[in-house]
Amino acid sequence: HRALLYQQPIFVDEGGTLTLLVFADGARQPWCVVKAHRNPEQRDLADSERRLLDGLVARGEFFRRSVPHVWFSGQVGDVAVVVQSVVEGTMMRARLNEDDTPELPTAHVNVPLALQWLIECHRATRQDGGVHGQDWRVLARGLIDEFAAIAGLSADEEVHLGELRAEIDSWSADAVPLCVRHGDFCCHNIL
Repeated sequence: HRALLYQQPIFVDEGGTLTLLVFADGARQPWCVVKAHRNPEQRDLADSERRLLDGLVARGEFFRRSVPHVWFSGQVGDVAVVVQSVVEGTMMRARLNEDDTPELPTAHVNVPLALQWLIECHRATRQDGGVHGQDWRVLARGLIDEFAAIAGLSADEEVHLGELRAEIDSWSADAVPLCVRHGDFCCHNIL
């Protein structure tokens, strides 16, 4: 098969990764994902991502089904590249406003989906010996507060984050058994 590339830069003005979806001829779903880290000074990001994903996949069935499997991680010229499988399922869609930020109605659909995955992650790692010493609420609120402080949010986004904070405050005080922090901390990845 001749592979066709559909190039889709993900938020080129924010973040540090160019993401390419690779489709085989006539395929409606991508065959694999190629991520190129744009900053040559951050070559270790590809290796860190590989170690993280390999470590999660090794933790059991939940992660084998829900995180990409790394097929290649290394340098291609001066660019750090990760090639990974596509996770089966329904893609989270994000419609963007005129200022290239996600529409809140879309975020209201996607945030509960992400929350459900985090809850399943919690369940899948609950018996793990390496418990992170913080409670879910403290960890999640800290990230939201950090995001709010640097993002320059609209009034609607402030309301959305207020609702998110209220939801987080209702969680139980369980310790976090596994902590994975997304390294590309920008508006598009949070909302």
